[in-house]
Amino acid sequence: MIDWCYSTASRCCHCDQRACFPDERTADRFVTKSERRLVSFACPVGNGWHVIYPAVELKASVPRR
Repeated sequence: MIDWCYSTASRCCHCDQRACFPDERTADRFVTKSERRLVSFACPVGNGWHVIYPAVELKASVPRR
């Protein structure tokens, strides 16, 4: 088994340079280690799996009034 490191994972040019993980199981390991603060999702263009931190990333995408 390969031990994946977030900082050295390949990056997805279609998804804002997010780290690419080869499968859902690998991405979910990061979700578990983060105590479920991260969320995994399949890359929309088929480059594997990504993780996001919705508490920060989704808040930043909400327009300010």
